[in-house]
Amino acid sequence: LAMRSARDLLDSLMGPSRNVSANLRTGEDFLGENVCKHFLVGCCPASLLKKVEHVAPCRLLHSVALKEELDKHPQADKYRGEYELSLLRRMEEICAEADARASREKRKCRPAETLVKLPEHLKIKVQAYEEARKERLPQA
Repeated sequence: LAMRSARDLLDSLMGPSRNVSANLRTGEDFLGENVCKHFLVGCCPASLLKKVEHVAPCRLLHSVALKEELDKHPQADKYRGEYELSLLRRMEEICAEADARASREKRKCRPAETLVKLPEHLKIKVQAYEEARKERLPQA
């Protein structure tokens, strides 16, 4: 476990190809399946919302080195556009899920109490009962 966390830390700082010599690196490690594309364009929603129980934690690699690698890539604009669109879709999904959850919870809430206007003859009776109750309260 300690080795894995140390390896993950090194990967996040130096990239997954840190042990490969510089002339053998392809410069396209950011295309890997284990890389968080949302992090590469600036924001991983799962790491931003890690305290929200309804958003699953991100298990992908968040690497500053891979972010720099994307910036240096000749087709960086193409990939960045794809990743930003993917990020937008994910954020919209999260918002839609939150809206749906709020709607479900709202339906569970007790409806607001309605005010009923009492006729005058009933108001007089209620006042009489209240006065009698207040007189008897000290005796109890």
